[in-house]
Amino acid sequence: MTNRLTTLATCAVILSKSEQAARVLTFQSDETPEGDRHDALQDLVSSNIRLAHKVAKQHIRRGVDFNDLLAQAVEGIVIAAGKFDASKKASFTTYAKQWMRAKCQDCLLYTSDA
Repeated sequence: MTNRLTTLATCAVILSKSEQAARVLTFQSDETPEGDRHDALQDLVSSNIRLAHKVAKQHIRRGVDFNDLLAQAVEGIVIAAGKFDASKKASFTTYAKQWMRAKCQDCLLYTSDA
């Protein structure tokens, strides 16, 4: 999975703020067909994967695998896609970054306990 994420980062297309908001609305809508919801989420992840790499690198600590941190950062994007409120005029990327950080910090917390 991580190789796929790394490949995705090298060819990622960055979506504009309005395009990301539209993808979030598509993903959140119950009326959207499952395939379209999947595509919208994939677009959001690929658009923010480079940021996920950056956030994961900022949280590298001894004994924690980078791939685990990257997976947690991507999970943060998925959580953000489900919770983002496009009517607030905020940037999805800014919102998602907070979730990426939170998931990476949780990973560090639970890894250090083990």
